[in-house]
Amino acid sequence: MTRFLEHLKLRSMGSLPDRRLGWIGLEEEVVTFNLWNLSGGLVGYQEYKWSKPKTRGNHPRDQKYFTYLPKETIGVYGLHLVPEGYLGVLYLVEGIWEAIAGWSEGYPCIAVLGCNPKSYKNWLNCLPNKIVPLCQPDEAGKKLASFGNAIYLGGDLDDCLIKYGRCGLPEELAGEYDYSRCISAY
Repeated sequence: MTRFLEHLKLRSMGSLPDRRLGWIGLEEEVVTFNLWNLSGGLVGYQEYKWSKPKTRGNHPRDQKYFTYLPKETIGVYGLHLVPEGYLGVLYLVEGIWEAIAGWSEGYPCIAVLGCNPKSYKNWLNCLPNKIVPLCQPDEAGKKLASFGNAIYLGGDLDDCLIKYGRCGLPEELAGEYDYSRCISAY
């Protein structure tokens, strides 16, 4: 269990994880992240089982990541953390861990849970915020960049922050830091 908590701390969840970020099952060593729609409704969840292999098993619930989201339902992670009335920039990322890393460093991030966010385009256009994708230099990143004004990173946002800290981020992102938006459990 100690290794599990150390792993979560490394993944930007802090030493005493904030329950707004996800629900932690210490005995099963699993984290459950809620997925939300634009009107603030809970529409699904994603489970992260850190000790499971990332490859597909015989049953979806035996995999490292298991996502439940009803067909034709659009849900994201991170929208529940945006303060009411916030009109600043929202950063669009592929995965939940990237969003958590962004939030822990003061960047409000929304995870679209995949590399083909085409179905999210109209949905995100309803938001009053400027949307800036944080993209990896791969095919999935090119798809995410279709939202415009993309900033390319050297890899996942969480990996970049772990390896290089804030100084490893692109200059246009480095100037956006705001401690008041930072969610930290340290």
